[in-house]
Amino acid sequence: MTDLRRIRSQLKPAWHQLLARILAPVVFILVIIGTALLLTACGRASPIGAIDDTASLSVLSFETIDQETSGIVYRTVEDFPAFIAQTEVPVLLVFHAPMDPVNTRVIPRIEQLADDHQGRLAIVWIDATVESKLASDFQVNQLPQFTMLVEAAIKRSLIGYGDNGQEQLDQLVKTYLEP
Repeated sequence: MTDLRRIRSQLKPAWHQLLARILAPVVFILVIIGTALLLTACGRASPIGAIDDTASLSVLSFETIDQETSGIVYRTVEDFPAFIAQTEVPVLLVFHAPMDPVNTRVIPRIEQLADDHQGRLAIVWIDATVESKLASDFQVNQLPQFTMLVEAAIKRSLIGYGDNGQEQLDQLVKTYLEP
């Protein structure tokens, strides 16, 4: 029995040393990888910028500013391709001209859609007169134009906003929202 205890006591430190030799590099590598992942994620700039209701390219979102103030805000889209790539919900692109009188009917409706579909729909308000390259990329020929994207792919566009524009816009959005 004494020999067995002596052998165990000799093996125990060897076992612990072997385990420490194996685990130390593994833990070190995991710490390095974790740090690199954190730094990469933290270093990535958000495609969404500051609140700016005059921006030529902005996303509408319902936000609580403080305990007493909440509502729809317009945030600058700093990197449109990154925003579209990172967005996990359908996106409604609204191409418009700032001085177009139809905006007085369009703006309240898209703000209501942003409120009604918080977290389920992203709405991007695009001044086609300033963002002409983007308008060209989406083949905008007449304003306003409403284009639905799902998983960064164009699904359908609605051109104009006539007497039944609200119903047509609601149907366009409803078609691509998850129930």
